[in-house]
Amino acid sequence: MVRVAAVQAAPVFLDRDATVAKAAGLIAEAAANGARLVAFPETWIPGYPGWIFGAAGWDDAAQKRVFGRLNANSVEVPSPAVDELCRAAKEAGVIVAESNIGAATLAADMALRLAPH
Repeated sequence: MVRVAAVQAAPVFLDRDATVAKAAGLIAEAAANGARLVAFPETWIPGYPGWIFGAAGWDDAAQKRVFGRLNANSVEVPSPAVDELCRAAKEAGVIVAESNIGAATLAADMALRLAPH
């Protein structure tokens, strides 16, 4: 049997680096509790942009600023953020499933990071 940890924690909204650091701690905690697979929610990094559907005022200056912040805090693959998540997975000896908003496409990308054994 494989123990799976489904992370139910808030990200540090629109702060990629702080969220990655938080993820590393959550990965270690899940592994310490016996998880072999640690799964994060959709677009956990940089945070789910709930305002996009129905509330987005595309010509609104404030909307453009927050969208810019979303883009600036998105994850590129490869990147130091991905390297940190991979390091955390390797140190914990777990597989990490993480979906983020990619800066290049601003679409949800799913990545599985396997820790070498």
